[in-house]
Amino acid sequence: MKQLAALVVLVFAALPVQAEPVIKVISFTAEWCASCRVLNPAIENAISTFGAGEIGKVDLDYTNAHGRANEAARTAAIAAAADRAISHKAGYLIELFGSRTGLGVLVASDTGEMLDCLDASLSEQAIRGRLREALILTRTRQAGVRRPEGAPCPAA
Repeated sequence: MKQLAALVVLVFAALPVQAEPVIKVISFTAEWCASCRVLNPAIENAISTFGAGEIGKVDLDYTNAHGRANEAARTAAIAAAADRAISHKAGYLIELFGSRTGLGVLVASDTGEMLDCLDASLSEQAIRGRLREALILTRTRQAGVRRPEGAPCPAA
């Protein structure tokens, strides 16, 4: 068992160090979203202890004080969110999940390829596990075939 652990450490030590994080989490959030208040801190803590990722927030806080959608503010917020997500090579996520909140999408930073999804039902430990799996996928699989079977992302 110790030999296997040593081999795993050597394999990861031999991987090239990259200046940019290998994985990113695109978090669809809003100030009024209760599950976001649970999910976002868990993602931030998991990433800070994991040390191989970065979070980009897509703020969908486009409702007025009474909760009714303000169409001009909504359009501007989605356009700004799309600009931020595109900088993460993941602008297509706006079309898939742009109306949802309380969702974190793990993407490969080199291609923007969707790897997995996170929600408030996951513990910080489970989020770290998914970050670890996504990191392994980005480092060991070719782009386009990195997503694990049955990844729990909601239907678009």
